[in-house]
This record gives sequence, C-alpha cells and structure tokens, in this order.
Amino acid sequence: MSIGWRFPENNFGSLTGISEAGIETFRANIYSSLAREICQNSLDARLKDDKPVIVDFQKIYIDKNKLPGCSDFLDIWVKCLEFWGTRNNKKAVDFLNNGSKTLNKKRLCVLRISDFNTTGLTGSDKEYDTTPWQNLVKSSGVSDKGDSDGGSFGIGKSAPYACSDLRTLFYSTFDKDGLCATQGVSKLVSFKNAGGNITQGTGYFGETSRNSSVNYELNIDSTYSRGNRTGTDIYIMGFIDEEEWKAEIVKSILEGFLVAIYNNKIAVKVGDIEISQQTLALVLNNYKDDIKWTYNYYRTLTEGETFVTDFEGMGEIELKVLISSGLHRRALLSRSNGMKIFDKPNISSTIPFAAILTLKGKEVNKFFREMETPQHNAWEPGFHSDKKKAKKIRTELFRYIKEIVIQMGRNEAADEIDAEGVGEYLPDELFMVQNQNQNRNQNQNDKDETITDKTKDIEIKAVEKVKIPTGIAKIEGDSLDEEIDDYGNIATDDDVIDGTARTPRGKKNNGSDGKGTPTGATGNIDGTNVIKKWAEIGSVQTRLFNTGVKPSEYKLMLTPEKSAQKGYVMVKLSGEQSNFNASIKSARLESSESEKLNSMDGRIFLNSFLEKQKISIIFELDYEESCSMEVALYGYSL
Repeated sequence: MSIGWRFPENNFGSLTGISEAGIETFRANIYSSLAREICQNSLDARLKDDKPVIVDFQKIYIDKNKLPGCSDFLDIWVKCLEFWGTRNNKKAVDFLNNGSKTLNKKRLCVLRISDFNTTGLTGSDKEYDTTPWQNLVKSSGVSDKGDSDGGSFGIGKSAPYACSDLRTLFYSTFDKDGLCATQGVSKLVSFKNAGGNITQGTGYFGETSRNSSVNYELNIDSTYSRGNRTGTDIYIMGFIDEEEWKAEIVKSILEGFLVAIYNNKIAVKVGDIEISQQTLALVLNNYKDDIKWTYNYYRTLTEGETFVTDFEGMGEIELKVLISSGLHRRALLSRSNGMKIFDKPNISSTIPFAAILTLKGKEVNKFFREMETPQHNAWEPGFHSDKKKAKKIRTELFRYIKEIVIQMGRNEAADEIDAEGVGEYLPDELFMVQNQNQNRNQNQNDKDETITDKTKDIEIKAVEKVKIPTGIAKIEGDSLDEEIDDYGNIATDDDVIDGTARTPRGKKNNGSDGKGTPTGATGNIDGTNVIKKWAEIGSVQTRLFNTGVKPSEYKLMLTPEKSAQKGYVMVKLSGEQSNFNASIKSARLESSESEKLNSMDGRIFLNSFLEKQKISIIFELDYEESCSMEVALYGYSL
C-alpha cells in the first residue's frame, strides 16, 4: 500500500482555479465563520445528551518536515506555480507566492480543533456511501444532516480552508464504532503532473491507489493524544495567525452558541480561555463591550419571563422576554440545539426589550431549517419547498413574538407607573420646566391617552397620541419599519401588517364663536407669503417614532388625503391635563440631509404637498426626556 499525496487527473475536463466558491463564501470573516461551522458540526454529532460536547481550539507550531508527505507537497506547490505563472492569473499567483513564503519557514503554524463526546466521523470504511466521513472529507455540496441539525447545504466544511494559507487540512477521527481514520485534503489549483497530464484542483493524502484514508491516528501535536475518546481532530495547516484570532473566535462562539452553552449542551476552549456553563458569566463580562447584544441576551436567559406554546401544531417553541431600559430591541432566533440563526429586528421600535425564541419541537425545527440560507444566518421562504406556506408560517412566528413583547411592554408600563405613583405628575412637571414661558392654561380639556400600535386614520386633524411610561420607552407604538423584513424588503400584500385605520368620532366645529378652525391669519408666520386662511387637512395617515439615533430625534411620516400649496405640521407635547407647543431644535425632510425646514413655536413649515404622497420628516426636540406627542397637519390657499 502506497501512502502519500495524489491529485487525480481531470481527464481533459475543466481547469480548477483559485476562486473556489465555498471557500470564498467565508473569506470575509474567517475566524467567526470557522467557530460557527465547527461548533455546529460538533453539536450535531453529540453522543451523550447528559454531557456537553467539548470543542478545543489550540494553536501549535510544528517542524515543517512533520507535514505528512512534506517533500511531495513542496513539489506539487512548485508545479502549481509553474503552471499558473504563465497564465496571467494574478489572484492564483499571489496565493501561491504567499503559500511559498509559509512553506519556506522552518516551523509551520497549525490550528488543532478537537471535539469530544461526539460520535466521530462514522463511515470511514465505506467508500462513496453517504456517511459523515465521506460527506465532510470527500464530498462537495453534500449533507445528510437530520431534522434538528444545523447544516443542510454542505458548504460549511469550506470554512476551515479559508483560514489556511495552504488551503490544506488533515482529518483524524476515532468514531463510536471503534474505527480510526486519517486523511489529508488540499484544495489548490489544477497543474501539470509528472506525466504531463492536467490535474483536478483537489488532492488527497492517504492510500494513493484509491485516494482513501489510512486507519491510524494522526500524531503531529506532541502535546496531545486522543486515546480512546470518541470524536474528531481537524488540523489547519499554515493557519492564518493574525493577532485577533483568539478574541474573534471567542466572540463568535458567545454570539452564536450562547443558548447552547447556557443549557450545558456545549463547552469550548480557545487557547487558555474556557467557555462553559460555569464560566459563561465571567467570560461574557470580559467581552460585553464588544458584544453588547449577546450580554443583553444573557440577561434575558437569567432574568426574562418564559412563554411556551405549541406553534401551529408543529411542536413546542419557547420565548423568553426581558423588558428593561437600554435593551436593544431584538429577538435571537435559535434552533433546538441552541445555535443562533439570526437577530430579528422590527418587532417594536419603542419597547426596550431583548428576547430569545427557541424552536424546540422536531417538526417545527424541520420546517424552519428548510428556510435557512446557506450561511445559516437567516430564514428565507424562497429556499423552502412550499414557499407560500413558509412565508405565512414565518410571518405568524414573527407576529407571535411581537404580540408577546408588546403585551409585556404594556404590563411593565402599568406596573411601573402604579409602583412609583408619579405617572400623573411627571409629564406636567416636565413640561412646566421646558415651557415655563408658555401659556399653561391653554386647552385644559382632559385627553384620553391611549397606548396603541395601530396606524391611525384621522379626519381633520392628524393626531397620533403616544403614551410613554416612565423609564420604559421613548415612544409607544410600532414604527412603519417594523414590517420591513430581514432582507430589507418592504412587506408585500401577502405579509401581515399589524394595525388598522381608525377614524375618531365627532363633528367639526365650523361656528364663529372662536372655537372652530383657525382663520384670518394676517402675518408672515414663517417669513413667507401672507396667509389668507389656514385649513386643517382632511384624513391623514401618520406614523411617529424615535429614530434610535438619539433620544431627542424623531421621524414623522404623513400621507395627506388632500393637496395644499403650503402648510405646516403642528407638534404638541401631551400632558395629563394640558398640551404644549413643542420646542423644536431642527427639522428636515428625510430625503434631504442639507435642506433644513423652518420651525417656530411647535410648527414645522412645509412647501406644497400632494394628496396620497408620503411626507417624511426628521426633527429634533429641545430636550432629551421621554415625551408623548400629538401632530396635526395644516395647509392654506392664497
């Protein structure tokens, strides 16, 4: 039996260049992608459910001659350079020249990744069967993951190659059936071999006649031995040893596997850093400035309220929600094994919360897994075999999260105001300070303030009342952006958008006793034309919410039902007993960064606007405190 490197000939097929699609997918974030793909695979191969999977990342240096088949490998590298050096392919030549520098060093940097309490890569003795060994080592675009497992496209195996200056790995396993196997894989480029024939780009170290594995443990790390512990070792040869590699891997593990670590399903060691259920709080505290969202999610795990339900008859889902000032308003969506898929935004722009949703049931995991993108970082209905149903089910899941968050936000608001006993005093006191030179006795009619996440359709006066619980949120109600999906697309008619138009009851007052519509303006209120008559614009749809850029900045979206030559938006702050004209520092149309809108005494002045054409205004108040507001749109004709 001959053991060494062999690159099969391509039999006059296509040339293989350096831009291998699977590897290119992970080049932007090599360390975080590596950590995510490795830990996902190890979790999927968990052996005993009562013990965590252990994954160990250790950087070592070996003598270059310890690279299995070193002399043959060096010769292959020279042949690759000779072949591509005459083809004006700069990317390939640059890669090969950089690899030559790595191979010219006496010592080679290697990252060893070992897992324990896993099944190992079974099926190493079955040639071309669909087994974990064949799928990982000798297949492309193949995966046989089960319903609850994370991978389904078979491209995650390329992530380690992106971390290698030589694009070369060695796999060694001792599986649960007692089989031991080792094989090297190098994803390079086509070249002309000693017989003058062109090769494929992928070569193997092992038994050369059939490119098969050898049945012994690879031993190039003198400090390590697997012994009889089941699992897999991956050696990344020519590891790209950048200064931040350890920190990036740690952060990626914390972000991607927080739930799994917290539930003791996995523990990871990166160099001398141990991340386990016991050390999680300490490690998170050390990195919380870099991964604030993850720290918020950890608080959700330890402090949040739990909701469990059978979702659409497909099995159990679990939602944990924490409402607290300063949280980032996202929900972490996780598979049953505790691996994060993505952060769901656009749930509520006003309630400070963090949530974690875990798909626990087998069928619900299976259904959503089919929607995962190749990078396993989003749910896209287009990947599902039943696209229409997938879109509907995804929308229903998002709706469920939203309803729970909004309900908890309302309950929290009520509890806080009742506990503190200051709800009825704070607004008036706040506005008294801010508006001490304004008339405090105007408009003394009590206002029925309502908490709502519905779009309002208001005739005559465009008003969206927003109630702000102390310390809870800047503005209650959901922003229009909440129905923009995770890929930046506006919701279509098939999507469900919460909120229905509502028209308040009551009649206009057109009398002449001073209580009706303002008339007879004679001054240049905004320094422009003399206004003959102000008229409140008819039915107007409005949205008002904090931009999230700063506490005092808001976005107002209006859709007038009537056109006007000129007009203004009246912004009032709503107190328990009185309303006051807002003090506005600045305002502009969202479409123009440089062109400012004039503002005075709570008014934001506009040029002409057309019916059914949306107006979007960004404005900043002169104070940082939480505020309830009313808005009204006025127009005039000359």
